[in-house]
Amino acid sequence: MSIVLTDKQAEIYNTFFNEPDTRWILSVGGKGSAKTTVSVIILLTLFFDERFKNSQILIARESLRDLKNTLVAEFKKKCAEIGAKEDEVFIVKDDLQYIENLITKTKIFYLSLSDRNQQYRSVLSYEFNVVIIDELDRISEEAFDEVSQRMRLPHKFNKGLLNLNPVPETHWVYRKFVKNEFPQTKVIKSSSYDNYIKVKIPVHVFTTKAKPYVYEDKEYYVIDNTRYEVIGRDGDYILAKKYNLAHSFYVEMEHRNYAFKRVMLYGEWGSAYVDDGLYTSSFTEDNVFKGVITPKDLQYFYKPYAGLDFGFRRPAFVLLAEDEWGRLIVIDELLGENVSTLQFIDLVRRRLREKWKLEALQVEWYGDIAGRQASQSDGVSIINRIRQEYNIDVITNKVPIMDSVGLIRELLEKDIRNQKALQVSPDAPISMAGFLGEFKMDDFGKPIKDGYYDHIHDALRYAIWGVARQSKYDKFKVVVPEYWQIYILD
Repeated sequence: MSIVLTDKQAEIYNTFFNEPDTRWILSVGGKGSAKTTVSVIILLTLFFDERFKNSQILIARESLRDLKNTLVAEFKKKCAEIGAKEDEVFIVKDDLQYIENLITKTKIFYLSLSDRNQQYRSVLSYEFNVVIIDELDRISEEAFDEVSQRMRLPHKFNKGLLNLNPVPETHWVYRKFVKNEFPQTKVIKSSSYDNYIKVKIPVHVFTTKAKPYVYEDKEYYVIDNTRYEVIGRDGDYILAKKYNLAHSFYVEMEHRNYAFKRVMLYGEWGSAYVDDGLYTSSFTEDNVFKGVITPKDLQYFYKPYAGLDFGFRRPAFVLLAEDEWGRLIVIDELLGENVSTLQFIDLVRRRLREKWKLEALQVEWYGDIAGRQASQSDGVSIINRIRQEYNIDVITNKVPIMDSVGLIRELLEKDIRNQKALQVSPDAPISMAGFLGEFKMDDFGKPIKDGYYDHIHDALRYAIWGVARQSKYDKFKVVVPEYWQIYILD
């Protein structure tokens, strides 16, 4: 039996076996990106290759039933396909939850890592040199830490593979592995579109059977519910990518809302299952800023605005750029962590200078009206302190919560010269995640204070409401730079 790996599967497989300095592989992908499939192929190699004899391997998932129905069942199926018979080559001890190779003495233990009754603590009875966890995002950080500490069996080969769907920035997996850069870890991201192999199709077959299908200005072809993408020609053959998932599955996914597609189809960090997002129904792919704004562009062709939220633990800053037509683009952001207001302003000023070549006085600032309240210690408000220390005037307004949310929705949906009035750059990932669903509302339709996204949301509301009060969102005009004007001299 020969197994053909996709390019992304090959990357995961080669990293697993050929990069000794990598202890953990974090495989993050959307639905149908073949994460589980490559895990089974890795298991087969570990189980039958003499190089890995006497290995103690853990495969785990939150639910033992799901684990048996997926990884374990698929592993047994592949064993049968290659002629490795149960009770002759390997034995299955379902009561003890392991599979043992009778020749190499390698054992695969399959265990639940559920928090229920702390089932994950069952791993304390073992030591492993290989760990494969499927759907890591469904288990707790405590469960992973227990497993990590048990991956200590003395063996020449030591490796862990962690599979999951993308998660939002607030999830423990993102914090531990991405934000805090967990040591000896390599992150490999994949999308549903990475699940393909390259094939040759006779020209006469292709021309008679293939039907065109266009999605996002990209042309595909469909034969018997299988999608192909033409990449070239070799004599009488068409060279094409053959996607391993059903064409009808792709079509269904491609017609879901953008928040879902971004996570489950494209494999980007975020939350796909958000029904209570304030802007989920308004934010679309058209609200994602596709261009590039350089520091020079920002100085000469845009008007910069800043929004500040004076959070007690997490102060927040957002930077918006208004173009000549009055469209607003969220281009940058910063979220503090256990810093004072003045320390945070220092960080923001440094960011403006280093990243955007801007001085604070070149920006129009908006903030929380609560910043006007006098301090109990010395009677000086935050607004006045910022003015005294940095000569920055922060404009404050009374910003009605629901009215400002309604205004943002209106701008998200409004078109100005065939582009949305409010757009978000991928360079502002917290704002992007918020608009995709993490800016949540309660049962009464009001924003939820979650201690993370709500600070960025408030900073956005203050700035956008402030700009709107100048009627710039409904009275757009073209501003022609002076050097574009043509003067006719007599």
